[in-house]
This record gives sequence, C-alpha cells and structure tokens, in this order.
Amino acid sequence: MFLLEGYLLWQTITARYQTWKALISSASSGLCILNLHGKIKFLNGNFERFLNFPNHLNEGRYFADELEENQALVKFIEKLIDTRKFTEKEIKNNQDSQTLLLRGRVLSGMFGLPAGFMVEAIPHHVTIYDNKLMVWLRSVQKMAHDIKTPLAAVQFLVQSLKLQLKQLNFKKMDQLNPDFDTIEQELTRIKEMTKNLLRFTNLEKPNFQWISIKESLNSVLRKLPSGKDSGLKINLDLDPNFDRIWADPVLVEMALQAVIENAIEALQGEGIILISNALIQKPEENFRSYIEIEITDNGPGISDEIKKKIFEPFFTTKEEGTGMGLPLARKIMEDHDGQIEIQSQEGKYTRVRLLFPFREVSNG
Repeated sequence: MFLLEGYLLWQTITARYQTWKALISSASSGLCILNLHGKIKFLNGNFERFLNFPNHLNEGRYFADELEENQALVKFIEKLIDTRKFTEKEIKNNQDSQTLLLRGRVLSGMFGLPAGFMVEAIPHHVTIYDNKLMVWLRSVQKMAHDIKTPLAAVQFLVQSLKLQLKQLNFKKMDQLNPDFDTIEQELTRIKEMTKNLLRFTNLEKPNFQWISIKESLNSVLRKLPSGKDSGLKINLDLDPNFDRIWADPVLVEMALQAVIENAIEALQGEGIILISNALIQKPEENFRSYIEIEITDNGPGISDEIKKKIFEPFFTTKEEGTGMGLPLARKIMEDHDGQIEIQSQEGKYTRVRLLFPFREVSNG
C-alpha cells in the first residue's frame, strides 16, 4: 500500500511539473527559472529569442556561465539572488539594441520559503502597449462618467417637452412624433454604449459561463444594419459540435461586434463576410486546443505597416474612427486567456481569428 501511494504521489507531481513546463513554454513573455544556487532549471524559446542569444541555452548550467554574453542580464540576476526581492530594470538586448523590460521574482516553495527565482523578459513595445491602453481606459472611464449626468438631463427634457406639447394640443404634433422617437432611441443607444464602456473600463473579471457561439453571433448581427439594399453578405458556417465556449457573454459580443463592424466598413457595402468555428490545436504551444471563431472578408486587405499598429489604442485609419475596437477585442481575449490573430493580404482578404481555450462542456 505504501509503495502504491508513493507511486501515485510521484505520478501527481510529475503531471503537475509537465503542466507547469507547458505553461512556461506557451507564455508570451520570455521566462527563465533558476534554482536557489543560480542554476538554470527551465527557460522558454521567447527568452532566447528576445535576448538574441546566438546559441541554444543549456539547462542545468550556472547562469553566469551560460548567459555571459549579456553582462547586463547577468548583473540583474546577481542582484535578484543577492537581495531576494522583486527587481525590475530595462536593458538593451545583444544584437538589435531593442529595449527589454526585465522583471525578477522570488519563487516560494513549501511553508512560503524561497525555492528559486524567475526572470521575465518583456519587449519594450509590449509595455508601451499596456501603458497606452491603461491611459486610454482611464480617459474613456472619465468621459463615460461625465456623459451620464447631462445625458439623463437631456432625456428628461425631451420627455418633458413632448408631454407639454401634447398638453397644449400642438397642431403639428403628429409630424414631430417620429423626430421625438428618433431622438429618444439615439439617447437610449448612447446610454447603453456608456454603460458598456463603464463596465469594460472598470476592468472587471469576465463573468464566465457556458455560452453558445451561434447565439452570440446572432445577437451581434441583430444589432448591425441589415444591409438589404447593398451587395454585402454575411454567411455563417458553424459546426454545432464546437458551439459552446466558457466565456463572458457580454464581453464576447463586444469583441465579435468590433471585428465584424471592421469587416463591414472595409467592404463598403460590397462583398462577403464568412464566419466559421472549429476546434484547433497549436503545435507551437505543445498542441494546446482552442475553439476558434474565424471572421474572413474579401475586402481590400491590410498592409504590413498597418498590421504592426492595428492593436495600438487610438490608432485608426478612419476619419471618424476612435481606434478603440481592436484594442478592446484584444484585451477581452487576453482576459479569457485567449488570443486574437489577424492574417491579411492586400487586395484579397482579411481574416481575424478569436481563439478561446478549449474546455470539456459541463452538463451541470
């Protein structure tokens, strides 16, 4: 019995270790794990790539020997090990002088005792994106709050004016009613938009539940202009076997709407949007499984230069654009531990892929 329990415990530890390694391997930042003596226990490909090491780094070697080509990194790790405190510093990488943000943390083991160290390398453009997004979120949050009070006052005044004209038996009231209805509808729409912006900028965690991709798409499409008189077609090719995802219904609809509206605007009333779903695996992430929602249009495509900036807050190519749609969609996907990817060829197509981590559907 003792041997069996020991074997099962070893199997559990091994499984957790493999899961831990898989998570580090698939991390978007560069990660390096060291033991208390400074030996490299594990690192991912991004760590080598971001720091431009010419040769593959070897696990099990002392960090000062293995990383000697980057003395700034060596000194950073020496400080982390000496102080055993969170450390942060910007350095230049070896070849192209790109700026990297290094973050060092102490890893805790049993009873909260130090068990090792983790060094994280983050490209400078990622930190710029995060900072710009936070500035944007705070600005939008303040703006949405500032709109709420005058908006409520305008709604009240419109309803009051409408009532007073009726009481005065205004002769042309029938002619004005459609205009009043339009004003009230638009004010209600602005109010809903403000509520959604406030909900998003409060940075609440997603309210996870099982939702239907088909139902979410239908809800989004009902809110969009019908386009009956145009040459625009939206076709759904959905696999019912992969219809359910573990997600926040409101946030998913916001992400879908941002992507679909972009496709509609790109087509300018003439073209086809195809929306499909599938179960996929990513070999570069140890074959991690995702439920993919793919939105493809046969519009003018996106240039490589614009693709580099497309997720930056405030960036837009439209005269009246806010540059908020795709950054919002990206943040929503990150909050779902998912991804958003864009593929495009100028003059041919644009394809946006929303990837949600695959989970077995619960019957409960």
